[in-house]
Amino acid sequence: MPALASSIFILFKTYSDWFISRKILDGSIIIDLFRPIDFQLLTLSGAAGFALTNFTIITLPSLAVIWLVVGGALPIGIGWLFFPLGLVLAFVISFMLDYIVGLTSFYTASLWGISMTKEIIVTLLSGALVPLQFFPEAVQQVLQFLPFQAIYHAPIMMATQPGQPVAVYVQVLAVQMAWVIGLGVLSRLFFNKAVRVLTVAGG
Repeated sequence: MPALASSIFILFKTYSDWFISRKILDGSIIIDLFRPIDFQLLTLSGAAGFALTNFTIITLPSLAVIWLVVGGALPIGIGWLFFPLGLVLAFVISFMLDYIVGLTSFYTASLWGISMTKEIIVTLLSGALVPLQFFPEAVQQVLQFLPFQAIYHAPIMMATQPGQPVAVYVQVLAVQMAWVIGLGVLSRLFFNKAVRVLTVAGG
């Protein structure tokens, strides 16, 4: 459903990569690194707050208007029980990708090219722009195990196809959880390496 896909797309636009880049450029990241709180958790908290704001002032009103004006009722089924957890895991995966891209700012002063490339790849391969059902079968088999489809396609499928067997949703959640863990480990290793080459204000 395009309306649901658009709402989720807006919900996940936290710009964490640009947030990190700006902190490096203005030097304020030094303050964050000296704070008694993990930098990744600090960035995640800010992203979650931004997403909650988007959910409250954009996503909910938009869905309410669509529901009242168009009457686009979604089918009811067991998939909705898995939808909240799938949405949370999708948000964490989206954040992890933004966070890893943001960490490249430790190496380069310009994030635009890397960030735009990430946006294009995620939008194209996640199902946000073109439903994955439109891709060839062989491509779909590959995409279902990549992190990109776990961001948009996974939660949207749970909401729009709630009558699937429970095993289908469990498999989707397992793939999402695996990518949360994998990207979490990768982001930690990348941060530990990147922070050693950090240079701000010529220091």
